[in-house]
This record gives sequence, structure tokens and C-alpha cells, in this order.
Amino acid sequence: MPYNSVAQEQGDAPEQQLPEIAPQEIEIRGELQLSFPSLKRQPLRGFASPPTIPSVPDGRMPYVEPYKQALEDLPESLPAPDAASQTVSTPADPQEGFVEMGGGRYLSRFARGRLSFPFTAQQTLSVRADYSGLDGFSPFPGSDVSTPSDVFDGALLFESRHDALAVTADVHAQAQRYTLYGLPPVGQDTAAIAPDRSGYTTGSALRLRTFGSITSSVEVSFDRTQYTSQLAPRPDAPSDAYHEHRLAFDGSLTVPIGRMATTLDALAHRASYGGDVPNHTGYRVGSGLSLQLADSDALSATLGGRFLGFEAPATPRQRTDNTASAAFIAPAGRVELSLAPGVTLFAENAPSVTSDGLADLYRRNPYAEHAPSVRPTLYTTKAESGVLLSLGPLRIQPTAGYRYAPSYQYTQNPSSFVPNVPLLVQHASARIIHGGGQIALQGLTGVEASVDVSVRDGELVGDNAPIPYFSPLVTDAMLSVSFADQRGLLQTTGTIESPRPTTPSGDTEVGTYIHFDLEGSYAVSSLLDIVVRAKNLGPEAPKKWARYARPPAMIMGGVRIHW
Repeated sequence: MPYNSVAQEQGDAPEQQLPEIAPQEIEIRGELQLSFPSLKRQPLRGFASPPTIPSVPDGRMPYVEPYKQALEDLPESLPAPDAASQTVSTPADPQEGFVEMGGGRYLSRFARGRLSFPFTAQQTLSVRADYSGLDGFSPFPGSDVSTPSDVFDGALLFESRHDALAVTADVHAQAQRYTLYGLPPVGQDTAAIAPDRSGYTTGSALRLRTFGSITSSVEVSFDRTQYTSQLAPRPDAPSDAYHEHRLAFDGSLTVPIGRMATTLDALAHRASYGGDVPNHTGYRVGSGLSLQLADSDALSATLGGRFLGFEAPATPRQRTDNTASAAFIAPAGRVELSLAPGVTLFAENAPSVTSDGLADLYRRNPYAEHAPSVRPTLYTTKAESGVLLSLGPLRIQPTAGYRYAPSYQYTQNPSSFVPNVPLLVQHASARIIHGGGQIALQGLTGVEASVDVSVRDGELVGDNAPIPYFSPLVTDAMLSVSFADQRGLLQTTGTIESPRPTTPSGDTEVGTYIHFDLEGSYAVSSLLDIVVRAKNLGPEAPKKWARYARPPAMIMGGVRIHW
């Protein structure tokens, strides 16, 4: 190692100084290595137990029993937390709706619209409107008789949904115009014309539903219906108007008693009739009390009784005070027994009185006589039993039942095709025995399908005569398939009814009724769909009522704009 030596000068002070031996410069040769202690994170194992993986047996099946909680008991929407401020509560849904329109064969046309205005997450105002029309179809070869018709249905609806209360109010209206082209001698006499008929219904309704340990529902509605009919197939034939004013109340109340529940329900309708016919009044009532005797996964049982009654004008076009009335008390109940996963037996008796009015009667049969007796159908026995089977993707429900109605409403032809006499609305005691079943697909994404077959035997009690226009065999089918990543939808519904008599004597009958509708849509963009419809598909023009063939193979196309 190099160093420097400093000598002491001779002329310095006599003080002796020691030599400087501390190094002034250092040179290091070699490699520099730095080493720090390593830090390692302690493993979490040992501080918490590892996650548990459940063990599922190989033979485990999903639970497929019926859901026992009534729909009325479920809340309309999930409640917001109590501590949530207004700024973090659920916002209102965006405005949405669609408009659809199109046309096709026989100068058919259609238009539909839906529009929803959410004020808040719980309050919504919506508008609905539907229109369909038709011209150009001639049901009689070699005749210039056509079947023009126009039908409109619309409503304005307000909904308010909360945790314990739901309120719904609506104003609705329906209107229609068509001809009675099957009335003799239309199509046979060149001088005869199809009589005109027009009708409308306006009304409003208020519905309240409460939720919680005690649930209830109340609905009050008022409707005014009027139909004006030309009384003969002549250009100079007079027209008569017939109207119905109906005030209706429907309500139910369910109160828990221990683990069981007691339900009380009531129905009361009051109606007045008039117009160009004498004024009459009528009513119908129904009330019931049921007690839940058992409610478990294996057994559910409800037992009770019902009071049913009505009074209605028997001959509205006559000035005589000729009324029909009835009152009955009948047992009611339902029992469900679970035998195994996916297998449930059930039996029930549900007596009832229909709440249909004048508009409902003409909706089922638009070609019925003018000013009919709007007498309800009253079932004192409406018993049915069957099995609910859930087998993988199939839901199967075979059933059998018996019905007895001391007042049964049906339609028949006059004893012969008498000129100027339309289809008659009649009432009598009837019994019906039926059996059949339904098969439906379940749990398949994008596919829904069902087939319902019913074999029936109906008879007018006392006369031992068949019920007119009552088919011994009825088949209903439905298929819905989505495709192209759910951008396309194809749906079809169909009904097949076997030949049925047109009068109680059974001398004449109308042939097999085959009616299928097909509808498809495809979304070409986020705002536009292409819509295609085919109605009344079958081997020939479908004919549900004698001489009233409907336009066959109505092909229509249109567009749907949605947002």
C-alpha cells in the first residue's frame, strides 16, 4: 500500500511530533456484494378453514313441487333499504313502447301501440291501443256479399306499486263494426243485404291490493255497453239499440290463523238494460269462505263453501216483467298430495257464477240475436281431479272432471233456417263430463310448446239432448321458438274442434273447425322489426258458426318500431 512520509524540519520548535500513520488514500480491489434479509408473507392457511365444497348425491333431483305461496302474497317490488337516501334509491325505468302496423290479403290491416311513462320506480302511466280491420272476403261463391269489419280496443292505465299496497286505475274503451252476413237469405237472394251491427263499450276500473300477514284485493268497475243492429237483411230495415250499464264489485280477504289461513271473497254485479227495448234490471252475486286445513310439502288442503245467485230478464224485448233467478249453496275445496318428487295428485270443486256481460257475450259469438238475455252460467258442481307430472323437460297433466250447471248459456240455430232469424241465445240445465290431458315443454331456453286434448260429453238435462255448438273433441296447441340469438321469434297457436250439432235435435251439424294462426318477427335493428302474420290457416275457410265462414289464409306483413 503506498504512503507518504513527512520529515520534521530542523528549524522547528523543539517539540517532538509523531509521524502521521492514518491512511489518506485507500484503493479497494475486488467485488462488492450487498445482502439484505428476505421478507416472506405468512400463508393464510392456518388462519381460516378452507372453503367447503358441498357433496351432491348422484341421484339428486331438483325440487319441482308447486310453489305454495299465493301470487297475491308476493310484493310488487323489492323494498329499498330504510337507510337509503333519495339519491341512491331505484331510479325510474326509461320510457319505452312500440308501434306496429301492416296489412295484407282481403284488404286486411292491423295496428298496435304500447307506450309506458314511468314517473318513478313505483308509478307508471301506460297507453295501449289495438286496431284490426278487414274487407274483400266473399263467403258465398258467386255472390258479391263481403264481410267488412273494424275492431278497436284501447286503455289508459295508471299503476302505483309499493311494499304493502298496489293501486291500479284504468279507463278503457272498445268499439267494433261488422255485418251479419250469415243471416238467411243473405247469399241466396240477390236483393238481400247483410245487416249491419255496431257496438262499443266504455268504462273505468279501480283495483287495490294489500300485502303482508293479512292480504286483500278489491276491484270496483263501471261499464256502459251498447249494440245497434239492423233487424232485417233489407236496405230500408230499421235498427234497434240495446244497452247495458254494469256496476261490479270483486273482493277477497285472507287472514292467517296460526299456521293456516282463512279466505273470504265476494262478487256483486248490478246491471240495467234498455235502449229501444223495455227497461229491465238484473244482478249476480257470489261469496265464499274457505279454511286452509293443511299446508306442507306433502299435503295441502282447503275446504269451504260458496253462495251463488242471479236474477236477469228472461225476455228483454218484451214489456212483461219476465225474469229468471236462482240461488244455491255449494261446497268448495282443493286437495293436493305429493307422492314423490315431480308427482302430485289433486282434486277440487270450484263452483262459480260467470261475470260476463253483454260485451262478453258478443265477443264469444258476434252473430247472436239482438237484445239477448244476458243470464249467467252458474256451476254448482265444477269438480276436477288429475295428476301433475314433471319428468325432465316434460310437464304432463292428465285430468278428468264433471260439471253441472242449473243455468247454462248456449247458442243454437233456429229450428230451421228461417229468414231474418239469427243465432239464438238460450239457457237450460246442463251436465258435462270431460277427460283429457296437457303435455308441455319446460326448462328449454328459447322453446315453448304445449298440446291440450279434451274429450267431452255435454247434455241438456231434462231433454236428454246434446248441447248445440258443443264439440265432443277439442285440441289446442301452441309453439313458440326464438332463433338467431333471440332476434327472431316464431309463434303459432291452433284449435281443432270436431263436428258439433247446431240444434238440440242434432239433425244438422257444422263441420270440423280447424283454425291456426302463425306470427313471426325478426329484429333487423335495435329499433325496427319485420312482422309477418298468417291467420285462419287450414284446409278450408274456418267455420265456427253455421254460414259464418271466416276469411281463409290471411297473409299480412308489417313493421314494428320499438324503443
